Amino acid sequence: ESQLEALADDKSQALARKNLLDSQIANTNARIANVEAQIASLEHLKGHLQTLLHKCSGGKRAECGILQSLSAGESCPYCETLRCLQAESGGQGQPRKAGASRKEG
Repeated sequence: ESQLEALADDKSQALARKNLLDSQIANTNARIANVEAQIASLEHLKGHLQTLLHKCSGGKRAECGILQSLSAGESCPYCETLRCLQAESGGQGQPRKAGASRKEG
């Protein structure tokens, strides 16, 4: 009977290892999907910035796509995602405002 009990324990341990492995695989797949979404968002931002950069003509302020975009308040999906993530994290990771000093402590 001890051999049967040992086999039952081995089967339980194997099932537990399988479940743990399945969980780790699912977690890894979720992380990969998250990275792919971030890459897509950054590629979109890159395209958006390249488009704005190409609109700049000789540095003339009135014709600069970047300044026009900022003035018009155009939405940037990457920026919106970043704002949402910062709001969810309680504002952690927010960029400091220009001129703001970092407190050492």
